Amino acid sequence: MNSGEGASAEYISLRDSFMKENTLCILEQEEKLGRECIFVSGHNGHIEKVAGYGNMGGLLYEELEDDYYVIGTDFYKTTCNLPRGRNGIRTNQTFYSYDPLAKAAKRAGFNICWLDFSKIPEDSSLKQYTADYIYNGSLGEGYNLIIRTIPMSYRVFENPEMAYDSMLYVSEGTPTRIKQAK
Repeated sequence: MNSGEGASAEYISLRDSFMKENTLCILEQEEKLGRECIFVSGHNGHIEKVAGYGNMGGLLYEELEDDYYVIGTDFYKTTCNLPRGRNGIRTNQTFYSYDPLAKAAKRAGFNICWLDFSKIPEDSSLKQYTADYIYNGSLGEGYNLIIRTIPMSYRVFENPEMAYDSMLYVSEGTPTRIKQAK
């Protein structure tokens, strides 16, 4: 079951608390081997450090505070390979995030770029976009008519600096090619 289709808030919270515990267990094992940090990859909704609704990132941030560095991701335009309904048939679908920072990266000619929010001067016009609420794309492992007809259903209105320490922006994402089993 993915988080978007029929999952209860209790299930989502329990799943993310297990993800947090697994992450801390791996970190502890790596520290015993002399390594100071680990890299965890996940959906923005799982990794963001906004506390209070039981996501893995918020739980990790509550425990680790500034030792938890979060890199979010967003896109200007992306084509994703998503399952349509419960039949497992996958289709390529195109989406736009309407993130002004992703749009700026595209206009500047960057296919991929990284923006560390701590490096932005307070008096920069760029600061207004990272310190205020803007739309970011948020796609999961599901596709339905609502996503196609109501673009706001796959966008989140959030403050990038509250959720992440930095972000990677992709101007035009392409789908994963899934090979069919023989």
